[in-house]
Amino acid sequence: MIELEDLEQCNVCQKVYRPGDMVIEIRDILECSQETIEQWEDKNRNIDLYSWFCHSCATKYITEIEELNQ
Repeated sequence: MIELEDLEQCNVCQKVYRPGDMVIEIRDILECSQETIEQWEDKNRNIDLYSWFCHSCATKYITEIEELNQ
């Protein structure tokens, strides 16, 4: 049985998942410049890149941010 304290909430879509089914701190895995990350963060202050993300939200934002660097 899954306990509520064993779940985390996605920073973006607010759905609740097991931590093993999520990504945390996508800021640390981005493959782009620090300047690109900071520019994106300035425009998206409501999204904490050090928080939890479900896989679909993580993929969406990783792709969005990394494409800004091109």
